[in-house]
Amino acid sequence: MAIIYSYPLKTTVKNSDQFVISVAPTSGVGALETNSITFETLKDSILTGQTSGTVTSVTATSPLTGGTITDTGSIGITQASGSADGYLSSSDWTTFNNKQSTSEKGQANGYAPLNSSTKVDIQYLPDSLVGAVIYKGTWDAGTNTPTLPTPAPANQGFYYVVSAPGTYLGITYGVGDWAISNGTAWEKVDNTQSVTSVNGLTGAVSLTTSNINEGTNLYYTEARVSANTDVAANTAKVSFPGFGTTAGTALEGDTVIPAAYTNADVDAHLNTSTASATQVLSWDGADYDWVTQSGGASGVTQVNSGVGLTGGPIVNTGTISLDTAGIGAGTYGSQSNNVKIDNITVDAYGRITALSTGATGAGDGTMSSWSIQDNAGTTTSITEAEVLKFAAGTGITSTLTSVSPAVLTLENTGVTSIVAGSGVSIDQGTGTVTVTATGGGGGVTFDYTDSGTNLIIGESLTYTTQQGNVGLGEGVLENQTGSSYNTAIGYQSLQHSISGAGHNTALGYRALQGVLAVTAGNHNTAVGYEAGMRILSASGNVFIGRQAGDQVTHGNSHVIIGDGAGGAATTQDENVIIGQLAASQYLGNRSVIIGKSANNLANQTGTNNTVIGFNAQQSSTTVDNEITIGDTAANSLRLPGLQASASDGDVLTYSSSSGDITLQPSSGSGGFTTLERVFTGSELVSAFNGNLTDQITLLSVPANNIVIIETFALTVLGSSTGTTNYNSNNPLYIRRDGQVSVSASFNVAPISASDLNVNTDEFLMSNSAIATALSGGINTASWGNTGADLVLGPNSSNAVNITAGDRKVKISLNYRFVDVS
Repeated sequence: MAIIYSYPLKTTVKNSDQFVISVAPTSGVGALETNSITFETLKDSILTGQTSGTVTSVTATSPLTGGTITDTGSIGITQASGSADGYLSSSDWTTFNNKQSTSEKGQANGYAPLNSSTKVDIQYLPDSLVGAVIYKGTWDAGTNTPTLPTPAPANQGFYYVVSAPGTYLGITYGVGDWAISNGTAWEKVDNTQSVTSVNGLTGAVSLTTSNINEGTNLYYTEARVSANTDVAANTAKVSFPGFGTTAGTALEGDTVIPAAYTNADVDAHLNTSTASATQVLSWDGADYDWVTQSGGASGVTQVNSGVGLTGGPIVNTGTISLDTAGIGAGTYGSQSNNVKIDNITVDAYGRITALSTGATGAGDGTMSSWSIQDNAGTTTSITEAEVLKFAAGTGITSTLTSVSPAVLTLENTGVTSIVAGSGVSIDQGTGTVTVTATGGGGGVTFDYTDSGTNLIIGESLTYTTQQGNVGLGEGVLENQTGSSYNTAIGYQSLQHSISGAGHNTALGYRALQGVLAVTAGNHNTAVGYEAGMRILSASGNVFIGRQAGDQVTHGNSHVIIGDGAGGAATTQDENVIIGQLAASQYLGNRSVIIGKSANNLANQTGTNNTVIGFNAQQSSTTVDNEITIGDTAANSLRLPGLQASASDGDVLTYSSSSGDITLQPSSGSGGFTTLERVFTGSELVSAFNGNLTDQITLLSVPANNIVIIETFALTVLGSSTGTTNYNSNNPLYIRRDGQVSVSASFNVAPISASDLNVNTDEFLMSNSAIATALSGGINTASWGNTGADLVLGPNSSNAVNITAGDRKVKISLNYRFVDVS
């Protein structure tokens, strides 16, 4: 039995406290054996059944810290890094925990593997990329229910079957048609030409009278015919004498209908064989016969002579002659050139009863001297025997017919027809066109003042000193006689809205009408039904579209384009609004709003906002100085030019030196970003051919920046991929383009020829070789100058020649950009 005690009495102990233990001898006889022991040793003995001795010192080895402890001290452990062991931080744990296991390769929610050509097999690609179609349900084309999404690559191949007809985006759909997305637009697959059902039946339809209702037209049945009273009243058979097998029998049984009645039958029936010339056909009561025509007792017995005739009456033979009454036989008129026939008198029977002549005037009919004058007032004399020529002009030809007397014909060949419309009359003889006022509002009138160069059609106006106005339409420029250089086309366009400066252009029904009074609006352009209709003193505006900016009264410098766009703006200024119903309720200033229904919610104000996209809305009703792109459905931003050289994880970064915002690697943990580059096949063989200029660009570096490498790792699969080892003759280096000082002192990662040429799978990780003291001037020798790209290539003196090899080589490194401007 052991006796354990302490002296003096201890109420609390520590591991180093000593205890005295007295133990009886084994034989049970003799003095007690006394020993001292620390509390820690005593405790271990009690708990484990054995003693562990006395700890005199504790030495910490990597990754533990604390050195050698002989009394008291602290043992610690450092955080693991790429080159040293240690503990994993929570962020390190998250990083490792988030990596996907190889068991997830090719699985749902996993990752797609690469094939032997470093490509993704087609079975792992989205349907939208390989052209598959995906049924999304039925769709009402009339109400767009459900609403079709905006066409995009993500919904390429989506299709809906039309359940109700209608028109969507100008395309008319019928029941059974498809609406399918091609990634950029919705298109129609026409299925409505097929017969979908017949009399309510589908499939291979065979109809009988049992399938179709009779309606008002009844089907034939023997019972219905027998019961018909009209049929029952005509059941007796009808006899046709001369027909049938026996004359007089009824038309029944084997009835024979004789052949057609021919000309020969007619001749025989009429006994033409017995007829003589001039004889006539006569009926003697029993048959036809040909007889000689007799004079009979009737006919012409006497011919009398009427007024102006002589010779009658004639009862047998005689001659009828004209009466000799009238001016009598003789020669009248004169062959003299100075005698003309004045009057000829003819009676009711066409007889000339009187003739008078008169003198033609002096001269013998020969024009000895006369003149001709053109429109310009130029006169020339025509002398005796001189020929006057009529030459053809534009739209006119002249033809001289050689008859006696000769005839000169002038013919129009330009205007082939003139058609008179409403309020227009044409004199077909003279060709005069007359435009008369018809209808209300002054009808169609012309007012052209040559001195003021104003031309108005449709409204009668009087100008004094104004000029350059053109109007077409009833009510145009009606109250604008004090303004110049205006163009108005359309009913009541520019009717009241301007005076003074002018320079307005209005095209459309009531465009720039100005419905209240004449004011001083100028330099405005409006195209469309009621575009800018209520304008008063506003200036410098452009309105295009039905009712575009139709509420603007005093606002200036707007550009409003679209059906109903800017429909609420009145006195606001300097907005650019484009799109149907864009900013239709917006009351802000100096903003750019583009897109159908963009920024069109009630009570929206604000200044200097930019809102772009279908149904895009600013963040609040009163926000200022804000840019909004897209509506709540837009969840991706793509800027091809900015993203062309970007890498995964890059972030938008502002440079104070250039004032630019560019995509740069994220600072991440410690400010470094990971880059991985894999080489397979003959890529290295093709790149390195024994020239000092041979190199491969790994990373593009922004201007005024130097790229810094923190860690570097190399993986060469020398046995598990490819078929041939590499045979590089010199090392390769990851350096900056143009860098001459290729060493660890200037942050260069080396790849030895032996590391590259291995025939086993090898992994190499380096930290110290590239993390030594980094110093040197910003120049080509030290860093390759600012903005130099990170490349893989030889140093400045030993070219690399690789003639064989197709193994997989992967370079992994952490880097960051340092702006040294």
